[in-house]
Amino acid sequence: MDHVVAAAHAAMVATGLPASIGGRVAPLPAAPALEVALFESPQAVVFVLVVLSLAAFFVLRSRGAAAFVGAGVGLVLAAGVCVVSVLVTTPRERMSIGTRELVRAAVEVDAGALRELLAPDARLVTGKFRSVAGMESVGREQIIAGVEDVVGRRYGVEKWAVLKVQATRDGPSVGRTQVQVRVEAGGMSFSWWKIDWRLEDDGVWRVVGIEPLFISGVGG
Repeated sequence: MDHVVAAAHAAMVATGLPASIGGRVAPLPAAPALEVALFESPQAVVFVLVVLSLAAFFVLRSRGAAAFVGAGVGLVLAAGVCVVSVLVTTPRERMSIGTRELVRAAVEVDAGALRELLAPDARLVTGKFRSVAGMESVGREQIIAGVEDVVGRRYGVEKWAVLKVQATRDGPSVGRTQVQVRVEAGGMSFSWWKIDWRLEDDGVWRVVGIEPLFISGVGG
């Protein structure tokens, strides 16, 4: 029960509203801890290495040069972790960045960016969500036309924000993200979306599937 309360509190902090309004979805599987620690969020590893370097210096300071060698090794390792984390962008990070750009392109009706992000065979499945049912389609150009019609002509988005992004890699060339979005268009609306990704032959991750999981007032 404690984790349920904690999740509700986190949602209120993020959205300013109860979690039931912001929407709940099952989280995606967690990434490998080593991948996250080394490449995505290395702060903890760097902190530990710096602390160990300082400890080595104070423990070995009576031995002269050994203290500097011990501390230097730890600091070099810490710097190495920082450099690697900057140089390496994991598939999860690429999909997360792409997800944020996809939301931006959709709400700002940026057809050029959408055309780059979407695979030619991308599919939008809307299911029970009648508010976007007219956009259900197969193919990049159909999805872009739907965005231009629904977002560009019918609704004017005043403000928007990406509140949360989750990502997981399901295989060497496939993965998923889930994103929570807040949109203000005559009123505040929250939604969760599942985005399916595929690594293309040109080395770029592109969207092959989009599906709403939750939309305010509709459920999910």
